[in-house]
Amino acid sequence: KDQDKSRQLGAIRNLKDKNKPFDFLAAVIFSPDYSIQLAALIPHAVVIRLAKLQTHTNSHRFMLTDDVWNAPEVKDITEELKAVVLG
Repeated sequence: KDQDKSRQLGAIRNLKDKNKPFDFLAAVIFSPDYSIQLAALIPHAVVIRLAKLQTHTNSHRFMLTDDVWNAPEVKDITEELKAVVLG
């Protein structure tokens, strides 16, 4: 995996609403040349489990650490995306 161990995504609002805002969070990490380095589909339940509430912004912060890829519910889609890009 990448040497960078943590990557903060943008603020996620309404994460715990009963009408959840998404089923999966799609995350893509790009290399310096903008090629796909890593990509994953992360279920809503995993995001809830790992995100931290930020009361001052009324949102949740999700850190896309390398450990996220090791969660059994997370689907690594790196190779599938690379195949689409490369055709």
